[in-house]
Amino acid sequence: MSSSRLVAARALPAVSLSPVALAPDEATRELERCMEYVQAGPVERLLDSGTDPAARSYLRLTVARSCEAWLIRWPAGSCAPLHDHGGARGVAAMVRGTLREWRTEPGLARGAKRAWRSGDAIELAVGTCHEVHNLQRQTAYSIHVYEPRLERMTFYDRNLAGDLRPLRQEGASQW
Repeated sequence: MSSSRLVAARALPAVSLSPVALAPDEATRELERCMEYVQAGPVERLLDSGTDPAARSYLRLTVARSCEAWLIRWPAGSCAPLHDHGGARGVAAMVRGTLREWRTEPGLARGAKRAWRSGDAIELAVGTCHEVHNLQRQTAYSIHVYEPRLERMTFYDRNLAGDLRPLRQEGASQW
């Protein structure tokens, strides 16, 4: 399905971080720092040049010893299929637009839906499995910080009973 295609954006100079161990709230501070960087100019300058306008695309903004930050462009109709973030916890922030999420996480008896709106910060607990869609007509942009850095992601299928079945796993070298 074309809405789940993911394309790497043209490489840009990364924002450098000191390679230090991060405290639990360091991911939130890194997210705020990346938001300032992205909002310093039109966000389109970072991802829209040289990528397929119909495909979701991404750019790694920073890498530190224990976390990393990504900027993701979500064209209208695009989605990230059902996946987890390995052993990482995450925090995401909506730069522009609105996304819809269906998620399940440890301790959540049933799946839940929520909207990610411009300006929202979203916590992604370790063990969260979710799919994210842009159902709007406008392109959306979000920043995601993962701690520790993403080493792998598993993609899933969900049967009619709601049970998750692993489909494939991707490692960091594939992004």
